[in-house]
Amino acid sequence: MKKLAIAHSRLRLLPLLWFAAMLGLARSAAAAVPLELTQEGRLLQTDGTPETGSIGIAFALYTDASGGTAVWTETQTLTLDDGYFSTELGSVQPLTAGLFDGNTKYLGITIAGESEMTPRETLTSVPYAVIAGDVNGDINPTSVSIGGKTVINAQGAWVGPLTGLAGTAGPAGATGAQGPAGPTGPAGPAGAAGAAGAKGATGATGATGAAGATGSTGSTGATGAVGPAGPTGPAGAAGAAGAKGATGATGAAGATGAAGATGATGLTGGTGLTGATGAVGPTGAAGAAGAAGANSITSLTPFSESLGRGGPTIPTAGTTYTMVGGLSVTVGASQNLIASITGGGFIDSGAVLDVGICYESGTAAPVLIGEAMPWDTPSSDSTITITAAAAIPQGTYTVGLCAEQSGGSAGVLWEAVISGWVIVSN
Repeated sequence: MKKLAIAHSRLRLLPLLWFAAMLGLARSAAAAVPLELTQEGRLLQTDGTPETGSIGIAFALYTDASGGTAVWTETQTLTLDDGYFSTELGSVQPLTAGLFDGNTKYLGITIAGESEMTPRETLTSVPYAVIAGDVNGDINPTSVSIGGKTVINAQGAWVGPLTGLAGTAGPAGATGAQGPAGPTGPAGPAGAAGAAGAKGATGATGATGAAGATGSTGSTGATGAVGPAGPTGPAGAAGAAGAKGATGATGAAGATGAAGATGATGLTGGTGLTGATGAVGPTGAAGAAGAAGANSITSLTPFSESLGRGGPTIPTAGTTYTMVGGLSVTVGASQNLIASITGGGFIDSGAVLDVGICYESGTAAPVLIGEAMPWDTPSSDSTITITAAAAIPQGTYTVGLCAEQSGGSAGVLWEAVISGWVIVSN
């Protein structure tokens, strides 16, 4: 919240037209009184420090010291100097002489975003304006009005009512001497035209006039028809080969291949031993389930995966295997893993791949199950099916097709499609 310390406020507007002369303003006798108020003040923070920068201030005139509706208002943005400001009220929203009708007016001041300051400032007379209630000396008005009606105009002539101005008629005066003759009046209007005279004799033929200037050049005629084409010139030398164009955008992924055939059903586990028959009497608690039989299947998970046009990059020979695709499988203690996976695709380098079934965990390198098989990938899609089984440590792994290059440079496996099934058994 801010507070305003008013330095002083000078009223420049008076209800009489000769106030400008009393202030010593450099104006002609017929100039209008300036309808403006000079307002000066200082803005301080609540801790007494001066406000700085630019700030919006709203000014308003009221007929009441508090409450009521403003009869005039305007808002200005003022730049403060150590909290001080000076401005002319009426420079944004003009003041009118009718606002100052002799009744007391009050000035309200509001800082932007805050409530109006209290109390309102009473507008009072400035020095020498106290004699404006009566005329003291000569006056120089542009006209004189009474009750809103002009009685003396700008030429100094009486234009008010004539009633009561004429006195009693005096005696007739003596006849004065004859005055001098007045100036000659203006010429009268021209008389009507007279009748046309008789036609005169034909005059002699005049000399031949000089030749006229040459006329401007006429517009260009239409273009003639195109002549027959000339013989074809010899072929120019072959130009240099252009730079290789940018690689085209990757094509859309091919449709997902059909799911592979379901693998063979694993062996059924053996039946557990039957518990001894209890004595006849109340039904006893159910006996514990027998242990699982040997070679029983605990899970069989089929899967199919399409890697799109751009598959993984297969490294050169001698490096670790690269997983091409697979699924997540959890293997318990002393359990076996059986997988059959079919892979399809081709490598643009045309290299021969060594492919097999691998499992991997986290960031560790893939581990090959069984033996890898060579896969000669031609320039078009080909497929290979691999089946492998092994007992692997307990844990959760990604099981799938893996590959490395047996010769040639590294290349991308394109249009790769992987499908198959994984069995976990006891």
